[in-house]
Amino acid sequence: MSPFARPSGLDRAVELLACAALAVALLFQNPYGELGPEADRFLMLQILALLALVLAAVAPLARAGAVARSLRDLAASPLARWGLALGGTAVVATVAAVDPLRSLFGAPPRLFGLASELALLALFGVLAPRLRAAEARGRWETAGLAATGAMVAYALVQWAGLDPLRWQVDWQGRPTAAQGNPLFLAQALVFLIPVAAGRAVTRWRAGQSVAALAASGLALAAVAVALRTAARGPLLGLAVAAIVFAALAGLSSSRGAARRAGAALAGLLVAAVVAGSWFAWQGAERLTGTAGQRLLLWGSVVRLFEASPSPRLVVGFGPESLAIVLPPHLPPELPERVWRPDLYHDRAHNAVLDALATGGILRLAAGLGLAFVAGLTVLRLAGVRRGNLAQHSDRPGAAGVGERWRFVALAAALGGQAVAAQFGVATAATATLFWLSLALLAGAAASSAEPDLSPAEGGAKPAAVGKRAAEELRRGARRAVRWRWTVAAGMLALVAFGAWVPAQREGDAMGGRVLLLLLLAAGGIGLAFASAGSTPGDAPERQRSRAVPVSVVASVRAASGPAKAGAATVVMGALASLALVQLPQMASGVALKQGRTALEAGRPDLAVAILARAERLFPAFEDPSIALARAEQRLAERAATTGDAVGREAGFGRAAATLAEARRRHPGLSQLALEEAHLAARRADGAASGQEQAALFESAVASYREVLASDPQSSTVHRGLGAALLALGRLEEAGRELETSVRLAPRSLESWLLLGRLRLSAGDERAAREAFQAARELDAVRSRRLLEGLVRARPADPSALRDLALFEIVEGRRKAAIAAIERAMALTLPQDLPPLVRLTGLAAALP
Repeated sequence: MSPFARPSGLDRAVELLACAALAVALLFQNPYGELGPEADRFLMLQILALLALVLAAVAPLARAGAVARSLRDLAASPLARWGLALGGTAVVATVAAVDPLRSLFGAPPRLFGLASELALLALFGVLAPRLRAAEARGRWETAGLAATGAMVAYALVQWAGLDPLRWQVDWQGRPTAAQGNPLFLAQALVFLIPVAAGRAVTRWRAGQSVAALAASGLALAAVAVALRTAARGPLLGLAVAAIVFAALAGLSSSRGAARRAGAALAGLLVAAVVAGSWFAWQGAERLTGTAGQRLLLWGSVVRLFEASPSPRLVVGFGPESLAIVLPPHLPPELPERVWRPDLYHDRAHNAVLDALATGGILRLAAGLGLAFVAGLTVLRLAGVRRGNLAQHSDRPGAAGVGERWRFVALAAALGGQAVAAQFGVATAATATLFWLSLALLAGAAASSAEPDLSPAEGGAKPAAVGKRAAEELRRGARRAVRWRWTVAAGMLALVAFGAWVPAQREGDAMGGRVLLLLLLAAGGIGLAFASAGSTPGDAPERQRSRAVPVSVVASVRAASGPAKAGAATVVMGALASLALVQLPQMASGVALKQGRTALEAGRPDLAVAILARAERLFPAFEDPSIALARAEQRLAERAATTGDAVGREAGFGRAAATLAEARRRHPGLSQLALEEAHLAARRADGAASGQEQAALFESAVASYREVLASDPQSSTVHRGLGAALLALGRLEEAGRELETSVRLAPRSLESWLLLGRLRLSAGDERAAREAFQAARELDAVRSRRLLEGLVRARPADPSALRDLALFEIVEGRRKAAIAAIERAMALTLPQDLPPLVRLTGLAAALP
């Protein structure tokens, strides 16, 4: 082991930050923020990466020679070179992006822009030199398994129906843990289950049965949770991981019988996977559900490139840009995002297509090169190489002594994830696990290439050296205990932070569920630590690290002026980024949540002040601007109810100005154009004169048609356009738009109600009743609330009372229907009474 790998206090702090990044990616939830779970995790990863960069820059100032060699070794690593190439393609793609600002910082709910990619690359760079020692790699593995234990514990609580949180999407009992999505959870487990299995085999072969049992229990519980998620892509990836594990377990062995047994087991697993897939295919008449949607989505990405200039195939559209450029190419059969909160059409759900869309052929080539080099590296470290299938080193720390199964498991994890990624999306968890795994491989590869600087086996060891070594062992044991307690406390704090605050809002009964979750999470973390067992091979390694030749010590010199200047630059840059980007983003998310809460509580005046602060904190995000415009609109509508025409116009004007400024920053984002169209329509509702109202509705129609050109399959846009045309009396055009809206989103309550109102305005009471009946079957209470709200908003409009009367007839409420009809008749001219008379007959016929 090289003396340059000897960790200092700051080096250990960097390692601890890497463990914190792993825990954040798997366990973190922010109950105070509104950016989204994935965005919050990526934001925390950026902060941890900046802190790690600062420590990594400061730590080696007193031993510049060691650092210089360490950085040279890292730069010479093929993994590091390909990783930098991948980061370079992200920079190029961001510069050439359709929305560079969005690509640079990312956007909620993902936040996987260039900033997040560079943060992961920084974590890789600072961690790889610190993972040269087998002891450090063991700590990283234990931290990953501890996070797995906490995550699996949360999934088991959800499986039992005792989740202390209420999620936006009802997953019908499928566990999500802190990831918020069964697919995301299963993708992370594809990485972690092979690691647990490798730990179990290692401890069993070392004769540590208790540790092996703990690792086996953790692996089996994780497998059960993965199966319960019913995420088919990750389950296929898990099957591939099992095949790779079995194959490499045999190929890396020096015994012929073991190689044959591994090949046979891998063959049986391949046959089982192929047979299971064939039977599943035969049992399905056609691809339905998410499987069919994946195919539609992949076809949309292909059509996007067919319709785009050829340079886009080379450099892509930029990170986080697919949400802007893909909607015009989505087929009508694909469910709309707003009606399926678990669907995101801002990713291709395929690693190859996502790489092409993000960075073009350049990114795809760099990614494939990195994957190829990672595969060769892990195979070599596992003891498999061309021309000689089983190769074991006799040097301590190499695969042949204690780490063979670690790298077999890592190869299986990477292979399984390569398959699972073709059916999912990159998340904070999978991206972090991938880059930290590469850091482990780079560190191990550099360690295996170093010359052995330890004394000869037969050399005499002075008594003083032996005493110092024994003291170092005792210090190491104490540090290991402190490290375990720190990791356990940190992970339990993350679990408690994400669950306790929102659970308390639901009542005291949820507090017991949180305590149960914490107890199970503590048990899962304890299993991970128990699986570590004892590692007797570490002691000689530490002893050898103390035996440093004089010539090597002499090469370590004090930091030079340029080195100090470079470290100062890194520190200042990291602090500036924290002050100007990450912390404002976090504060903006907190203010956004507070503002939306105030708006939901009926306090638009308070919401405007809070949301204006959220927008000022980080104006690059569009969500605070949209929320602020809605709050200003609510204030304007409140002013209208009190007769304050000046306040109404001022509120709508401020809302329009807010959206116009947001559109200037993100000119291609259709969501902002849609908000402008909605605003124009709401502004027209309370216009002072019929002429002004018609002009505003015409403006809304033009805005809706503009959005429709970039997002033709949005039921929301078709519904808004239909409502505006209905207000203008253009019934035929409105009917086409509302029928399209209902077809695209058959569970849209608002679309059915608008279609019913349109049919009634056209004199077709039967079709109107059918539409109202469809709305009633979806949600009768909300349908009534919407129609009654329309009556309150338009007290002098007899058509609003007429629509409510027909809904009362559909519900069989005779007295309420007749009362609404009588009120409508009092507001209606005599020549317009026949439709109301017919409704009176329908109401009178009710029992």
